[in-house]
Amino acid sequence: MVHIGSRKTEAVSLSFFHYSEKDFFEKTTAQMEDLVSFKDKPGILWLNIEGVHDVEKIRKIAELFGIHPLVMEDIVNTDQRPKIEDFGHFIYIVARMLTTHSRTDELVSEQVSFVLGRNWVLSFQEGKEGDVFDPVRLGLRQGGDN
Repeated sequence: MVHIGSRKTEAVSLSFFHYSEKDFFEKTTAQMEDLVSFKDKPGILWLNIEGVHDVEKIRKIAELFGIHPLVMEDIVNTDQRPKIEDFGHFIYIVARMLTTHSRTDELVSEQVSFVLGRNWVLSFQEGKEGDVFDPVRLGLRQGGDN
């Protein structure tokens, strides 16, 4: 696997939500060890990865969730065209996410990839400049009533 895209030096960050009808847990600075204990727990796991330039970390996450090697290559290649692929036990989606830069208000386009499994969602964001998921996060924190 080779990262194709803007050269970055900051650390890749992991955060996740684990939730069910009765439980809710959020971790904003997750480590790989955290994922192992939550991956097969009853409920839904949403893991958000910000930064795809650390191919070794992406490889470890992909192996933990049984993601096909070709999908791993697509995740770290940030020049993908939007697409959806069904791999049987998961679905892979790649798209462009549009946000505004926090300091300049310029429009920023970055690749975002989703891997949807039976009880988990992985979102891989190319950058760390912000995203459009805050309303989803807020809904999860408030119990989904809003």
